Amino acid sequence: MRDACAAVMESLESRTLFSVAGAMAQLQTDVTKFQTDAINCNTLIAMDVQKIKSDQVLPATNVAPLVAKLNLDLQSARSAVSVDRGNLRTATSGDRIAVNVDRVAVRQDIVNHSVNLAADEKTFAAAQARLAAERSTFGSKLIADSSAGSAVVLADRQAIITARLTSGGTATVLQDRQTLINDRLNCITQLTNDRQAIIADQLAVIVARRGG
Repeated sequence: MRDACAAVMESLESRTLFSVAGAMAQLQTDVTKFQTDAINCNTLIAMDVQKIKSDQVLPATNVAPLVAKLNLDLQSARSAVSVDRGNLRTATSGDRIAVNVDRVAVRQDIVNHSVNLAADEKTFAAAQARLAAERSTFGSKLIADSSAGSAVVLADRQAIITARLTSGGTATVLQDRQTLINDRLNCITQLTNDRQAIIADQLAVIVARRGG
């Protein structure tokens, strides 16, 4: 009777040990898979990031000369407008003073009933006419140069936008970013599944050690 009981106990212990060994082996397999998947995911994400950086180099290279031209044209446009404003101030400074002086003289003539009123009004009108002509001449040049500079700058900016779009870099970078997002999501799912498998294996080991 004792021999029979001992045989049964040995059989149960053997089955328990076999079950534990099998559960431990599966746990080790899944842990190794998780480690491998984690390494592969890190490598894949790093490659995706590097691809995005590489794709951004080409558009930057193509656009650089256009950006340099834009900066030069901006500087030229601002310089031209600055010169025109200076010329306008210089050209009209004398007549602006004259107009103010003549206006005061006319007002005094009116108050004093001066016989010089007609002559002063004529002088005042002449000063106003010169000032208007100067403002028209130099002001028109200022407006023209400002408009021309704005048109050149606008064309430069449009050229930069066109270069970025037609170089293919923008579309490629967008595709690469989407690939990066997809790979990250896939890696999250994969590693989550691996972790769940490991948890299940750990529970199986506990159950096996308790003898089922």
